[in-house]
Amino acid sequence: SFTTMMMWRCCIKAVDTVSLLVLTFMMLSFLSHPAHAFVRSTMKRMLLRTTTPQQSSSVCLFSTSPASQLQLLIPTPSDMEDLGALLSQISNRPGDTLLLDGDLGAGKTCLSRGFVQTLVGDDQQRVTSPTYLLCNSYTIASSRDDVSDDDTNGAHQSPGTVHHMDLYRLSGKPDDLRPLNLDQVFTNDVSLIEWPQRLGSMVPTERLELTLEIQELALTDGATRQEESDDACDDEDEEEDCMPRRVTLSPIGKRWEDRITMIQEEGFVDDWIILLEE
Repeated sequence: SFTTMMMWRCCIKAVDTVSLLVLTFMMLSFLSHPAHAFVRSTMKRMLLRTTTPQQSSSVCLFSTSPASQLQLLIPTPSDMEDLGALLSQISNRPGDTLLLDGDLGAGKTCLSRGFVQTLVGDDQQRVTSPTYLLCNSYTIASSRDDVSDDDTNGAHQSPGTVHHMDLYRLSGKPDDLRPLNLDQVFTNDVSLIEWPQRLGSMVPTERLELTLEIQELALTDGATRQEESDDACDDEDEEEDCMPRRVTLSPIGKRWEDRITMIQEEGFVDDWIILLEE
């Protein structure tokens, strides 16, 4: 009868609801176990990918094909400094050049701070944006442990100076660049250069390009992330807002391609990596 049929349908819906509740409880119990932190981290990155715009708001003029790029999601200013410190560990050859592109407040100074402090061996070293000075130079520590060593024979000479440049105020004309002595820098030292578009034809043939973008995401754990970042959001050179940053690393030349492949394969960026769409 119709009444019997309706009763059966209600019973089936009730069973489906109970099954869904049981399945949800089992999934939450599984993810709450400490051993499954990696699964939780992976699911969070999948959520970020589905909610993150794919268009780039700031594109470096010298970018390469996506196949050779590595994209990272950096959640806090402290993590951005850690990324800078990691990159300094693979910048162990004279002439190593990193080009930074990104809007004001995207995290360039944070990354530079971690990079320079690690190279000089002093986590109290003051590192500020050289917007008005054009270049700040620091002496690299004579002995440090590198993640990467390109020279298997150990015969290469270590660079003695790291130059942090900001070319924003320059026009890009050769006369503007001449006081920076770039021929010498690109041969003997390590350089970290903001506004690399101003280099024009002076851009090195081998380099690592980094594009930093602010990610405006509405995350469920935003309050927690904000609390964790309170102490790191007082940067005086850039208006840090504690939003996540997307960092795209584009290696140019085999030396940099090998280094970026190495840090990825060794798991140094597992907590930040974003897998690109095929």
